[in-house]
Amino acid sequence: MSKPPARTRRGRDRERTIKAILDAAEKLLDKKGPDGFGLAELGREAGVSFGLIHHYFGGKEGLLKAVLRRALRDVGREVRRLQEDGRFWQREAPAVLLVFDTFVKR
Repeated sequence: MSKPPARTRRGRDRERTIKAILDAAEKLLDKKGPDGFGLAELGREAGVSFGLIHHYFGGKEGLLKAVLRRALRDVGREVRRLQEDGRFWQREAPAVLLVFDTFVKR
């Protein structure tokens, strides 16, 4: 069986760029909220061009969706980690479900 191809530099650069954009977006969202910044400011914060943000996310709505997807993925990982502790559901699940329900309703 042959080895899977090594990840290309271009692929690594793409992943690094997307991570930098999402990290900067989270920082600006935390400071200013979704209406408090534009893609040009985000580009400066992330060290990339406005056009590159548009290329990867199609605009601010796509960017915000990507930030949300990443946050939900991180929450899912944490819940799975906590599930490994057999007492999780008895101890923590009601609080987690309440927070998630409140978040979804917003």
